[in-house]
Amino acid sequence: MILKKIIFFLIVSLTITLAHAQDEIWLLSGEKLKVSELEFSDDNLLVRYKNEKGKTKLVSTKDLFSATPAGDKEYIFYTPTAEMSLDNMKEYMSGEVAASSYKSAGAFISALGIGFASPFLVGKYAPIIPLAFSIGIGQVNPKPTKLSIDGKSEYYIKGYSHVAKRKRLVRSFVGGGIGLIGGFTTAYFISK
Repeated sequence: MILKKIIFFLIVSLTITLAHAQDEIWLLSGEKLKVSELEFSDDNLLVRYKNEKGKTKLVSTKDLFSATPAGDKEYIFYTPTAEMSLDNMKEYMSGEVAASSYKSAGAFISALGIGFASPFLVGKYAPIIPLAFSIGIGQVNPKPTKLSIDGKSEYYIKGYSHVAKRKRLVRSFVGGGIGLIGGFTTAYFISK
């Protein structure tokens, strides 16, 4: 009786594991996607898959680093160049993936404050200040101590910095815009 229960448990566990096995594609943009029904075209120029919403999508292999069918090996589509070997590109993209968790609260809060204060400081020319601040902060690399990159390669750091700078730029634009709207609204009500 106990043996039957153990066998039943193993069969159920294996079925659940196989049902949750997913394919994965890694885009050259650094984005890793969990997909299903991964298929390669006959000429290996296109990859068809279903995204998490169940929609069928096509992607050119020129835009893919790799594709990994569930339970199979990783198929690499990236063609190394003189500037970027396969291992270096993998490190770069790993840095990009790691930066997806990068938080840029400081840029958002700073831009929010500058955006809010600028209507009081320069009046109708206020949008220039948060815009210049956002562009400036987007050009600055994150400090290595903030990256948690001890022992990482230069390519990993470059990939991480690339995404972190972009996230910081977007967050500062959003913060500056919100602050600007709040500042103009406050200035309007104060002047009434």
